[in-house]
Amino acid sequence: MPAYIETQFPIARLSAESFKERKANNGQTLTRLGKWWGRKPLILVRAALLGMLLPATGNAHRDREIFLKLLTMDEEGLLRRWNKRFTSKELVALATEGERNRWQALDAVIAHAKACIKTRQGALKAIPRSATVAREGAKTAVEVAEAACDEAAVQLNEHLEAVQRAAFLRLPYPEKLERCLRPEHIEGPSPEAWVEINSHLGTTAATLPQLVEQLGQR
Repeated sequence: MPAYIETQFPIARLSAESFKERKANNGQTLTRLGKWWGRKPLILVRAALLGMLLPATGNAHRDREIFLKLLTMDEEGLLRRWNKRFTSKELVALATEGERNRWQALDAVIAHAKACIKTRQGALKAIPRSATVAREGAKTAVEVAEAACDEAAVQLNEHLEAVQRAAFLRLPYPEKLERCLRPEHIEGPSPEAWVEINSHLGTTAATLPQLVEQLGQR
């Protein structure tokens, strides 16, 4: 059976990853370990070694998916590496019209709820303390307005998080990398990704060293 690297290799993504690593200058992991002539980017070395060890199955598309998962260069891996969120100004520019409309609608709901809270709190203060029933009703009205405000705030936060994620995933790959850690800065694929990797390769690894050992023995 041929090795993965004999059948395909994600050159475009690896070039972008290698360029990001090179731009780090003294922040490169291999630079800190030592210097030598002809040193290659760590991500390229990792990709080449995995590419030689991984078998090429009859499913080229799935082989590529698994390879990218191992290098955390797939969609899930990039989300795990993503560490630079968009500012509000950036998000407004990157959001779709529908996303902005929902954002504005929730802002309006929150503004209206805050205005209701202020009005009802003012009404509550105007009610004499001796008017127990009226005060209880006014307090309930304030609590209802506060609950509505809190619920809208939760919905807004959830929506903004979803827009952050969607905007990130819509970026071209090189632009995504500007907002991501390098692959060696995280532990590797997620536990869920390892389930897919092991299922495809017939391995039982939970880390890259374990996978290399198992594939090497095979």
